[in-house]
Amino acid sequence: MTAPFSEPDAGRHVDRACHVAADGRRVARALAHWCRRFELTEPEFQVLWCLADQSSGGSDQTTLARRLAYSPAQVSSTVERMRARGWIAQHSADGDRRRNLWHLSAAGRNLVAETLHAAAELQTELLKLAARVDATSPKREAA
Repeated sequence: MTAPFSEPDAGRHVDRACHVAADGRRVARALAHWCRRFELTEPEFQVLWCLADQSSGGSDQTTLARRLAYSPAQVSSTVERMRARGWIAQHSADGDRRRNLWHLSAAGRNLVAETLHAAAELQTELLKLAARVDATSPKREAA
């Protein structure tokens, strides 16, 4: 049986995965730093953003967890903090009152609008970060 990749190929794939993971951590740190100006954690901002994108009338915690790659427990504590701050509200799903959906409250919609006004600054920060990463990283092969 032949291996799908030779050792040098496998090494390049592992190297690429390590670079992508490091870049992801850098972007996450930049996003978290930017979120602090709004007194938001990164998971709170991501939940707000997901709910702002919902045209279906809300999202349940399982769907949010899957979309954000967080554990259901982390989403549970995040949405509870956000509910307590008045940014999101909960209602029962049509046809299944046991399933709770989260949606933005008026305060949550205002907060999303406020963050959008400052998004150009985040984009500038991320572009600078990307330029620094590209300048210092070994040249990568196209995926």
